[in-house]
Amino acid sequence: MNKLLIMLPIMYLSRKIDGEDPNIIFLLRCTYASVQLLCILGILYVIRKVQKVCNASWMQGCVIYVPNPLPPFPPPDPDAKKQYKEAKLGAHILSVAWGLLKSTAGGVCITTALHLYKGMVVGLFMQSAMGPFNLIDNKLAASLLMGKFADYSAASWRKLRVFDEKYEGELTDKDEVVDEQGTVIVVKPISVEDLLANTWDDGDKANIGPLLANLTKENINTKTAGSSWTPIMIMASIGVEDTRDGMAKMKELGADPSITDKEGWNALHWAAFHGSVKGTQFLMKEFAGKGLEDTKDKDGKLPLDHAKNEKNEEVAKIIKEATRKTQ
Repeated sequence: MNKLLIMLPIMYLSRKIDGEDPNIIFLLRCTYASVQLLCILGILYVIRKVQKVCNASWMQGCVIYVPNPLPPFPPPDPDAKKQYKEAKLGAHILSVAWGLLKSTAGGVCITTALHLYKGMVVGLFMQSAMGPFNLIDNKLAASLLMGKFADYSAASWRKLRVFDEKYEGELTDKDEVVDEQGTVIVVKPISVEDLLANTWDDGDKANIGPLLANLTKENINTKTAGSSWTPIMIMASIGVEDTRDGMAKMKELGADPSITDKEGWNALHWAAFHGSVKGTQFLMKEFAGKGLEDTKDKDGKLPLDHAKNEKNEEVAKIIKEATRKTQ
């Protein structure tokens, strides 16, 4: 609707142009060439930016579900399931960026041909005015050119939702995945234990969205079959950018950081051993009084002992200061 409000006055003004005046034609040509050149340079900048991050292992392996565009007519059935297509995040970003360049270059060729061979000047005026709006209308280009995120981490991309995408574990009963022919694909549900394993494997590059989306009050303290790892143990130790947000959500659901694994480690042991400053700070502040720092593992070691042994000095300092305040 906003784009239409811009186009209507531009179309009206285009009818007032004297297409026979050589000075006006020259001015339109210069303006059109300048605007389209700037747009193409902007798109090339976007492509160069995304190429730097699309080779990252987390982005190449990150599965997303991109919603199919809804046709304007007829109106979609409100009870129908929303359709998505499965894609790899890195490949999809590059596809959108290169697609924007191809469509812009194609539009330049068509407009130029119509002007040179048919003498049309309205197209030059329209595209000179609409070029920047068409570029900003692309969510990927707008996000990069307008600096809507500070980095290219998994957390930043997940929060931005450039394509209105969903990630693994976020699909609901009201969604369905289809292929290019529109055939429904059955997506195998991913268990909380698998999500825990994936989050741990990805470490500080992990996308914690799917895990958080599948945690409930009933499964928040789920233990893995092999080692008895819990969600808050992993969240406290991997050191992702949004550690605090993730742990706050887990605390709200009833996470118990005092639960121990097969080695006798609680969540603070995990954070101390792996040097997670954010995880340690959250545990010592939000779970003060639960005795996490006083729990010894099966080898008789406190969380502080692990922090010292691993030379995680900042973590050791946080535990010492918090312990001193409670004494």
